[in-house]
Amino acid sequence: MKPGAWWNRALQAILPTWRWIVTSTGTKLTPELWSGDSYRGGGCLRVSGKLDATNTLRLYLTDLPVNAYTRLKITFKREGLSGVDSLMQAGVGPLGAPFTFYPVGACAIDGWNQTTINLGAHAGTTISALALRFTSATTVDPYEIRIGEIVVYDATAPAPEPPTNIQALDVVGWNGVVSGRVKWDHAVGEHDTYHVYVRLTDGSLVFVGSTPSNYFYFEDIPILGDYGSVVVRTIGPDATESRLSDTGNYASWAISQGIPGAPANGDFENDGITNLMEYALGLNPKTANPSAGVLSGNMITFTKGADAIANGDISWVIESSQTLAPNSWLPQVSQTPGNPAANISHTFLPGSLTKDFFRLRVTSAP
Repeated sequence: MKPGAWWNRALQAILPTWRWIVTSTGTKLTPELWSGDSYRGGGCLRVSGKLDATNTLRLYLTDLPVNAYTRLKITFKREGLSGVDSLMQAGVGPLGAPFTFYPVGACAIDGWNQTTINLGAHAGTTISALALRFTSATTVDPYEIRIGEIVVYDATAPAPEPPTNIQALDVVGWNGVVSGRVKWDHAVGEHDTYHVYVRLTDGSLVFVGSTPSNYFYFEDIPILGDYGSVVVRTIGPDATESRLSDTGNYASWAISQGIPGAPANGDFENDGITNLMEYALGLNPKTANPSAGVLSGNMITFTKGADAIANGDISWVIESSQTLAPNSWLPQVSQTPGNPAANISHTFLPGSLTKDFFRLRVTSAP
């Protein structure tokens, strides 16, 4: 076992087309494919150096048609830093047009953060290139950011089903490590790969690896606790995720709340909060609830529902807008399914002369 962060080259997806094209009027940052840190077992793109002028890093030559529901999701972190701006922007270059850059936003935690960017404004065009831009009003030295994943996907695409008939074979947890074999029946429909985890007795998950097959062997994976079970999640062709194989979902929650069959986009008690949002926030769907969210100073916080956290089938995104126009909402903080945090919060800059509106958007796996 490699000491330090664990990584798996088999999980590297499509590598950048250009390695590397960096433009800047000042000091050029240094990009590299780095094995010293990982997101879900793969390596990461590390960009570091002295940020004293805007740097543009061209990454991919693409041919991606865009519709009103096209989104770009990026996973990133500034190691050891939280509550700071990423100083990074994601750029898309429609065919025959200059790049349009979107702020990626803050590093809410010192681990991996995710931001989802609405590309609906480019509907009807084709994205021919992807890039990143790094900019700061003041010099940052040293500057470092790590990018774990960039995904462009259709937000209306259904999430895949989880695999079935999970069988843990000779899985043993002992002396701080776990080893074993696991097999399962393939999920219905298309899939790209499966992510395999061990669930500890305290309910937490430890990622052990990924495979496109329905059989996986792992050895001497470090764990901080006692082994409980093996769970598997299907990853779709566009990186969408199924719920975990050992958990419930919105439908099972609706049954437990006495509203079986109630549609996720419905509003059982007509309080203005959808059934899915009530599930995501742990509210009672049969009792009228006040508006969700707590504003304290310049921080807005939403408390997540325990069932939705445990089931790992909900994504949470806090978005902001200054106009309330349909395509004006920008993601500020994102949490993916399985994130164990009890809350999702966003800290905004006070004193702006313009109005800022905030909302929480949730989506679910099947």
